[in-house]
Amino acid sequence: MGGGANELPAIDLVVCAIERDAPLLPHAIDAARRTVANPIRSVWVVTPDEQVEAATAWCTGHTVVGESSVIPDHLIEMTRDHIRRDRVGWAVQQLAKFLMVLHSDAPACLVLDADTMLVRRRTWLGADGVQLLVPSLEYHRTYALHAARVWPHTELARGVSFVTHHQLMQRDIVIEMFGADGSGLGDWLAAADSSATSAISEFHCYGSHLVASHPERVRLGRFHNVALPRSEFEGRVVHGSFGASDGTTRRDPCSISFHHYLTDDAPPS
Repeated sequence: MGGGANELPAIDLVVCAIERDAPLLPHAIDAARRTVANPIRSVWVVTPDEQVEAATAWCTGHTVVGESSVIPDHLIEMTRDHIRRDRVGWAVQQLAKFLMVLHSDAPACLVLDADTMLVRRRTWLGADGVQLLVPSLEYHRTYALHAARVWPHTELARGVSFVTHHQLMQRDIVIEMFGADGSGLGDWLAAADSSATSAISEFHCYGSHLVASHPERVRLGRFHNVALPRSEFEGRVVHGSFGASDGTTRRDPCSISFHHYLTDDAPPS
């Protein structure tokens, strides 16, 4: 990716969070600021409307917005029609991520899960529009089938997953996918398998579309995420065992995710 550090495009950081993410979120944002080589222009935190006031206290110095200020009512209603009831909140967060990219006037947003700490310094976007894209080892056929129903050309990416807990999304690519006003998001929801536990993936859809449509704008990178139970989070904060890591080796992780659904006896991935 060409250009010196001073020429790298500035990007926004977008994080969707709920109350249980409060202890992790400031650390996730700080870790991103330390490890992202591109200048981070603004940090946006999207949260359910009723949690905006509390989230503003967790995220001092960052902009907190409620989901209803980002997502049109008709799209929230569509999630109830096309997504399993127990997964509606998860789908609403995915809508928020795409819409925040469309609302931003930065060329790209790094979209980050609130439970994920980036620990390897990386350049995400070059001045030439070539971006880092990270594939994961896990593959969800439901995600691939959904993406192919909306964008048939993404069949080319079948067998590859881009579900990585963080992803750079370039605004012009998201416009290409959904239109500048996000009107295509309705069709995206309508194509979901309403019986599937995990019917849609924003990260997989973006990654598979980008690879299939603009391979010249992709530089593939390693995922190497370590998944840990949240019970390990406090100890790692105390001992400083995550943060910016320059001079890392290939054995070192690129990110650490403290998933709420993992138990202490779950093996790391």
